[in-house]
Amino acid sequence: MNTIRSRDELTKELQDREIRDFYVSDHINIGIPLQVRALRKQRGWTQNKLAQLTGMKQERISAIENPNYKHKFTLSILMKLASAFDVALIVRFAPISELVKWELALSPERLEAVSFDEDPYFKPPVVNVSCQVGLVLGASMAVQSQETIKESPETKKKGKLYIVDAGQKTTKNKMDAYQEEKNMLSYEDNLMRANQ
Repeated sequence: MNTIRSRDELTKELQDREIRDFYVSDHINIGIPLQVRALRKQRGWTQNKLAQLTGMKQERISAIENPNYKHKFTLSILMKLASAFDVALIVRFAPISELVKWELALSPERLEAVSFDEDPYFKPPVVNVSCQVGLVLGASMAVQSQETIKESPETKKKGKLYIVDAGQKTTKNKMDAYQEEKNMLSYEDNLMRANQ
């Protein structure tokens, strides 16, 4: 991992079993320290702060972040670090080709990982459709404002009526189509109630 090599160079070098073993070991001994440092800097933390969060000493964090220091990373230490960063630790066996592909695509951003609280996977979906928010008054619509719909339990509880602006050009995905259908049904129900 010291220098960026091409696929052809790596393929040629990795024909030798000893070099493959060294390559995997080198990835762990250099890759983990670089990623720990990248994660700490991504969060704007000092080594002291990371030491506090892991229950380790600052000197130990400094050694962990040093790719020239010969460590033996234990799963216990890696799990403490993962917990402090609030990220997953994935330890698994993989083909050498996967490691090569990862190294060839290596960039500073690939060393970063968002914490659980920042992970967009766990955020409620946001439907980016411009809408008109209004109330049904008799058979007419009183437009209050323009806003973006954010599906959330609070939105459902408030019983707001959302009407998708039919004049806007949008690319509909399943979520958009579902939301529009749900909104139209809600609109029709409110119209029927208002006319009773």
